[in-house]
Amino acid sequence: MRARCGERASPWGCAHHGDMTPRVVRRTDPRLRLSRTRRDQGRGGFFAEAAEQGFEPGTSVRIAFEPAQDFAEIMGIRPDDEMCVRDRVQRAEGIPVQLSVSRIPRVLTQGTVLEEGDTGVGGMYARLEESGYRLTDFEETVTAGPSTAHERAALGEDVGTVLRVRRVA
Repeated sequence: MRARCGERASPWGCAHHGDMTPRVVRRTDPRLRLSRTRRDQGRGGFFAEAAEQGFEPGTSVRIAFEPAQDFAEIMGIRPDDEMCVRDRVQRAEGIPVQLSVSRIPRVLTQGTVLEEGDTGVGGMYARLEESGYRLTDFEETVTAGPSTAHERAALGEDVGTVLRVRRVA
């Protein structure tokens, strides 16, 4: 029988917000969470963390293409260069618990599985590395603020303050 939130001891814990909605708790060290070894084992990111905590993970993906605009400088491309945007709603036990939006220069994604919903074992980082782009560093910035209309639509209207993690790889 699968454990439910609050029914097991876990080194990663289980957070509640006044209800029994599952909350997948992230590992704090991105060198461990996002390591090549974990990706090679199919244990990278959200899917591995949800499963390790006893939740059935799931995701839905929307793929779009848009100009880099405000993201151009951080990506080292022109504002009018096209990006592939992977907008995901990630679920634990069928309940939306996390949004994940990835923006990748289209020059890296065009004609690859990165422009499809399922990127396979190891996810998009594994696919980028298979294409010759070695990911060696990750920088994450965490902020908190009121939820946007998009976040409330995806996570539920009762979502107030949200944490946002911006990762540059």
